[in-house]
Amino acid sequence: MARKQASTRRATASSVLRDPSFSRGVEDRRAGRPPMFERDDWEYERGRLWATLAPLSMPLFIGGRPNPAAVALLRAAIARGLVL
Repeated sequence: MARKQASTRRATASSVLRDPSFSRGVEDRRAGRPPMFERDDWEYERGRLWATLAPLSMPLFIGGRPNPAAVALLRAAIARGLVL
């Protein structure tokens, strides 16, 4: 069965980190839960990929704001094609 192409939009690394689906992907990966592919959610999958690369001790947020190191890691991973 052919699937419809997902719509795309421009996003900053900080806005991706703020997305609740990204956080759920990170939490699932860090907890060792299997991926929920049926979610069909780009940010969830980005969160899982980021969590695979990031140290377990690296928080997404510090004081309610995106952790600059987490943002830098996401930017570098995107630039290298490790996270789409």
